[in-house]
This record gives sequence, structure tokens and C-alpha cells, in this order.
Amino acid sequence: MDQSQFYPTSGGQQHDTGSLTIEGVTYKVVNCIKVGPCVLHILDKPLPGAASDYVGKEIRGEVDEERRRTLRNHHTGTHIIFAACR
Repeated sequence: MDQSQFYPTSGGQQHDTGSLTIEGVTYKVVNCIKVGPCVLHILDKPLPGAASDYVGKEIRGEVDEERRRTLRNHHTGTHIIFAACR
């Protein structure tokens, strides 16, 4: 994918989870990491075939919004606490 809606672990905030649906098959996204300019999506099971088989395919991503909201709120809270401690 040339873009991703999934936030990778970065800056002290944990990664998003959710799912990717490719050609009607849904895979759970269990981890996201940033490697250079790329976001790697770690799935719960391997994709069948070669990586080149997926070029040009439509992929639908869905982020676990509740997890994202919880992580975002905790992350913001730590900034507030750190500022207050200074």
C-alpha cells in the first residue's frame, strides 16, 4: 500500500490494530511498525502467494477505533502529567 490509516508504534504511543480485507479475505492487523518511510502491517496469518500477486489489488482497512481512542487519550494524559510535574 502506498498509504496507511494505521498508526505504527512511534513516539511512545503504541500501534493501531484492526483488519485488512484483500480480495474478500479478512486478516487481523496485530502490529504496525515503521521502517524508513514504510508502515509494515503485521497480520495474524501469512498472505498466500508472492507479494507481487497483490500489486494493484483493492485493500480495505479498518482501524479498531476504541483502541485508538484509548491509546490517544493515555498518550495525551502523559503529556499533561509530565508538564504538571515540571
